[in-house]
Amino acid sequence: MKLSEIRGKIDRKEWILPPFQRDYVWAGPQEIISFMDSIYKSWPIGSIILWVPHPKEKLNFKSRELSVSANAEKEYKPEYILDGQQRLTTLFRVFSNQPFRIDNSDKFLYFDFNGKKFIFKEKMNTESNEMLIGNILDLGHRQIINKLNNPTEDIHDVIDQLKSMNNYEISVLRTPEIYLADALELFIALNTGGMTLPSVDLALGYISLLWDSSRNEFKSYKEELAKKDFKFNLDFLVRSLAIVSQKQALKRKNIREFKANIIEKDWIKTKDCINKTIDFLKSELNLDSNAFLDAENVLMPIIFIYSKYGDVSKTKLLAYWLLVSYLNQRFSKGQSTSIVNNDIDIISKSGDNDSTTAITNLVKSLEEDNHIIKKVKPRDIEGEQFKFILYYLIRTRGTRDIGSDKRIGKAISNINRPEFHHIFADAILKKTKFKDMKEDIANKTFLTSKSNKKISDADPTYLSEYKKSVLKKHFIPTNKNVWNLKRYEDFLYERKKILSREINLSLRELIKE
Repeated sequence: MKLSEIRGKIDRKEWILPPFQRDYVWAGPQEIISFMDSIYKSWPIGSIILWVPHPKEKLNFKSRELSVSANAEKEYKPEYILDGQQRLTTLFRVFSNQPFRIDNSDKFLYFDFNGKKFIFKEKMNTESNEMLIGNILDLGHRQIINKLNNPTEDIHDVIDQLKSMNNYEISVLRTPEIYLADALELFIALNTGGMTLPSVDLALGYISLLWDSSRNEFKSYKEELAKKDFKFNLDFLVRSLAIVSQKQALKRKNIREFKANIIEKDWIKTKDCINKTIDFLKSELNLDSNAFLDAENVLMPIIFIYSKYGDVSKTKLLAYWLLVSYLNQRFSKGQSTSIVNNDIDIISKSGDNDSTTAITNLVKSLEEDNHIIKKVKPRDIEGEQFKFILYYLIRTRGTRDIGSDKRIGKAISNINRPEFHHIFADAILKKTKFKDMKEDIANKTFLTSKSNKKISDADPTYLSEYKKSVLKKHFIPTNKNVWNLKRYEDFLYERKKILSREINLSLRELIKE
């Protein structure tokens, strides 16, 4: 089928989405440019697969439309897209001059006639040889040339090649007449080879079959949490629901274990457990957001504890477990799902009376693991996980901004928002032999955006402008001798000594309970 015909199908909303299809996720500009370049060069881009429902089955779900602006009236009966949604949405947006959300702003796809390439930019009246793709496809040769400055000698050949995209043929395959359950199985099968569709997307699709308004419920709750500065994605919410509903981490083979008759009730319980987990993060870890909490699977056992017991005692001991788990990167990569299930198994076997035994057993499992660091040494302080640990220390010790004396943390104004600050400036270090060490966590602290920009690329001797008491709150060595580029490695070691001491002190304070 020609792209011009497909464009009409989408504009008339004759190609729509079954409830188990995921949302549009293509956002990377280079991904879209490469895709359009393939069409421009007449390279294959794969088939579109449509589901033909069985006439004997009455469908009672709400279908969804592609994420495009389409207004034409229907001429034919709608068909359901099983495979090809991302490509079709991208094509229609490009051909209709509709924007893509890139880096928090709307960008449009242009063709640069000078470079003979596709580029993204904000929509504007161009004064160069660039034009929106939709305009190129809809205008005649002479109209296009009149709108360009200094058209090249081969302009007619380039325009012909661009316009030929309208006639680009895509293979469109239709299933036999099959039931909804078989369509879901086929959808899963189509996404189990090559670029595997994540389990959470398949789960969200299956949940949508059981519960029509689930996507809207998840998005609404996601927005509610974001207003409180806890910004979790839909993946986190679906995985949390699996923990509460199935008492195990989400896996592809368990997707069908969600039950229609209890899923809405389980979701209400899941929200309550997430809310309690956020309260725990605020009260025991002094966190005002999850901005630096990257390994969110560390929260899954905590959500399960609230699900099992309703309320939690020994919260400081639970905070100790979280911090030790996090600094050891237990939930960061690889076997994260099996780690979650192992912890859930420990909790499940701890009895139903109260959470004390469960939390004690979680901590005991860490203490018995010889690979787990329980006492941090200076050499241990490296890796992305220490961003969160550093923010925890900053919040716990009530650290204030060295410029404004405001407490580091949540802020409505952008100038007061916490940012990572290079104590030895990035711009200075990258000109030295220490350039590969400039991102070391021991070279970072948190400042407000305003103070961070004010200090900017200052020589490290700027530290002498501040009182020792202020520097100590940022765990910065007060020995001026190491505030020297030549002694950068010494500075890092001295700061790691301070940080390791503070981390160990915090852990001792928590485990006293």
